[in-house]
Amino acid sequence: MTAGLVLLLACGKETKLPSDVIPPEEMVGILVNIHQADAKVGNLKISEDSAFTVMRHYELFVWDQHGVSEEEYSRSQQWYLQHPDLYTKVYTEVVDSLSVLDEMAKAKPEQNDPAPAPAERIPVPTDEEDEG
Repeated sequence: MTAGLVLLLACGKETKLPSDVIPPEEMVGILVNIHQADAKVGNLKISEDSAFTVMRHYELFVWDQHGVSEEEYSRSQQWYLQHPDLYTKVYTEVVDSLSVLDEMAKAKPEQNDPAPAPAERIPVPTDEEDEG
């Protein structure tokens, strides 16, 4: 757990996290991956409808990778929106993490075939995989 979230949970008025809400440190990881995917999709030269469909696949993949369902994620989002002080702390960690990842990507030496950014490694299921 990051220092900011430890401090938040250890000091002041402690907000009790319901057992069915994704903990802050896990929510940070999920949101970082969702924002990475959103940036990737935003750079694609595709229609808005297609972008929505691709983003939906990314979301499903991210939730699966983090072991959460869409319902758990949605319920957690709603809870955090009702607790803006904690959600602000979560998003501060998300922004910090994305900034570090961006700086790391910029620091990599240029190559002819650069390694893809983390969101570029997320596979998009094909229609055949969806049917199976």
